[in-house]
Amino acid sequence: MEGQNRYWSSHASKRTGIWRDLAIHKRKTEVDRLIAPVIEIAREAGIATPRIARLVAVVDQIEKGQRPLAVQNLSVIESGG
Repeated sequence: MEGQNRYWSSHASKRTGIWRDLAIHKRKTEVDRLIAPVIEIAREAGIATPRIARLVAVVDQIEKGQRPLAVQNLSVIESGG
């Protein structure tokens, strides 16, 4: 966590490209290209990735206008509900 804090503190923008794509540019993100392959690699290795899969699904729903960009999405990603 400390390393992440140092990394983001060194940037003028404190938001990720995915967040900017959703919140500012209102455009499709690169989540399918960047994160979805992790799910496939894990699946091939027999490792479950339910939270990552839910993250990709939530971002997809936001992109399609089926879900608002909101803090409440974190609980959906965390618990599936």
